[in-house]
Amino acid sequence: MRSQASDLGGLPYDLLQAGRKLSFNLSEIFQNLSYPVVIALDPGDLDALYEAHSQHAPGQLGENATKEFVLRHVFEISPELIKQPSDLLRVLLRRHYQGRRIPTLLDERFIQLLRQSTLFDDWPLETLVSDREAFFAFLQERWPIFLDREAAKGPLKDVIGSPALFPFHIRPVHGEELSAESASRSSRLGRGVRDAGKASFRKGNMMNR
Repeated sequence: MRSQASDLGGLPYDLLQAGRKLSFNLSEIFQNLSYPVVIALDPGDLDALYEAHSQHAPGQLGENATKEFVLRHVFEISPELIKQPSDLLRVLLRRHYQGRRIPTLLDERFIQLLRQSTLFDDWPLETLVSDREAFFAFLQERWPIFLDREAAKGPLKDVIGSPALFPFHIRPVHGEELSAESASRSSRLGRGVRDAGKASFRKGNMMNR
């Protein structure tokens, strides 16, 4: 029998005699991690966290270090490996394509780490990281400039923010064709993004021949 109550005195006597009391507390299971970060996770993410915690055996981690540990080992996001715009685009495509919920406090830490570099100063990260529809709109806005580059036909009506030039020519992620074509099937905004994905991967295949 499972009970949310800490006081089991209200249970029938025969059950108390026949059974034994077991209690589980996340703060005890993940003693080396920051408790506020752990409880922010969905229950379905705890198995992956437990496996990573057991395998890597981190020492005592503070709040920020715990956030980075969870980002890396539970959500497969390694901020230190994001060195150029295409790296970030790859991470965001995978994140929004999967539709996986990531706690706000982890998004905030991710953005804080990205902001340590000037590379993304003109990116509206606070919107793109957490807002799926805004991210796909962001891609779609930059599709004409990707095609025209220096010979743009007119000014871009920029709704989401900079930058204008964008690295659509990214490679597949973990063997999945997480191109803009894949993303477009998950978005109401997607026709232009879908074409961008086809063009970029066709170009990449021709270059690899």
